[in-house]
Amino acid sequence: MLDPDILTSMLERAGASRERIHTAMPEIIEAAERHYLRVCPALKGTHCPAVEPVLDRLSRR
Repeated sequence: MLDPDILTSMLERAGASRERIHTAMPEIIEAAERHYLRVCPALKGTHCPAVEPVLDRLSRR
């Protein structure tokens, strides 16, 4: 997922009005998600290196 606040900031700096950004945001996010799914590798089965000890501690609670 994309952070709409970051996108808003980028679009404002490019000169887009708040109204135009608000109207276009759903389509921008959909297009970005489609692109991400096409070009990024699947991350299923991967995790951050330090997460395993944290998950172990949480599972013992």
